Amino acid sequence: MICVPITARTIEKALVDIEESNRLLNKIIQYKTMLELRFDYLDNIDSNGIEKLMESTTLPIIATNRNKKDSDGVHYFKGSEKERIEYLELAARLGAKIIDIEHSADSVLRNDLIDLIKALQTKSMISYHNFQKTPELSSVYQKLATFKTDYIKIAVMAKSKGDVLKTMEFRNKHPERLKVCLSMGALGVWDRKKLYYDSHFISYIGLRRGKESAPGQPFLKELIN
Repeated sequence: MICVPITARTIEKALVDIEESNRLLNKIIQYKTMLELRFDYLDNIDSNGIEKLMESTTLPIIATNRNKKDSDGVHYFKGSEKERIEYLELAARLGAKIIDIEHSADSVLRNDLIDLIKALQTKSMISYHNFQKTPELSSVYQKLATFKTDYIKIAVMAKSKGDVLKTMEFRNKHPERLKVCLSMGALGVWDRKKLYYDSHFISYIGLRRGKESAPGQPFLKELIN
């Protein structure tokens, strides 16, 4: 399954990228496709802007508003934790298919958000990101599995081909709740491409160079061409 992250810095540019993504994804109907709205990239985020973004596509949406602890240290929401979670609550109310919630989020706000998502009958995904290495995945998964979310996301940095193989093997052993389990970095590109045809696991793919949301993402325009 292919998911294109929208990483524009303004609402206006995000709308342009969504329109382009809609057009290009319509050319590859052999794949299941989604969009990820990265609220944390926006410099001018507000409720009206989020409504405009949500209304600009008929594709399923993952709503993400990354916190600093789970970020790459550059792209993360600069406001308060309460405000950050409120934008995710709004996306859930507006019909986002999946809400990405970091394991490192404020525990009270995180659990309230998970309860809200369940009440709205949409899907929640607890997420873990490690931009430094590939840790022991079983312990990460066991911790994430304690959260009452529908899905689990694990994204880790690959330092060797062995790291990529380890992540692939772990993903294949836990298909029930794992929705995302992938290696970041250049070494993980080939594995990301293998997931294009998978109907369950998500592979993130940048719209074009400079629009990716994590290292090692392929590009939609290259796939189309």
